[in-house]
Amino acid sequence: MTDEIPATENRDPTQYLLMQQIALGKLLGLFAGLAGFLMLKYCFPETGALFRWGILLWYITFGAVIGLCVQISYHPILKCKLPVWLTTGVMGAWLNFVMSFFAFDQLLALMQNIFGIDGLLQSPFWFTAEGMVMGLLFGIIIKGGLNISRCLGRLNILP
Repeated sequence: MTDEIPATENRDPTQYLLMQQIALGKLLGLFAGLAGFLMLKYCFPETGALFRWGILLWYITFGAVIGLCVQISYHPILKCKLPVWLTTGVMGAWLNFVMSFFAFDQLLALMQNIFGIDGLLQSPFWFTAEGMVMGLLFGIIIKGGLNISRCLGRLNILP
């Protein structure tokens, strides 16, 4: 093994650098967080400002972590390649599963307000399934599967 840094000319031009993927993940997280921030403010005005700001900042962090997970393509213990949808989906579910412990009471009140006290989806742990879907969506977009990242590159938002 050498300590040389690989030349940028030798890399795949369709593969973004790590910081570009994190930046795109943060941008997607900002959009998702703003949507949650505004929807909570207008649809459920009884939620506190601290919870709304927490959702906004949470999804920015969520996007950054998903941007990191896009780089993971090999599992060293299982010695197999991992598809991007698996790593980002599992990580998104895990992040929101942990988040549901921190904001359990507020998520419970929110879900019961939406679905009713005896509703099927009144558990805050449904937030985990939402994290899996968001992780899958973010991962596919960051990897370039929907060509949104290529469009942002053309707008000179990403180099």
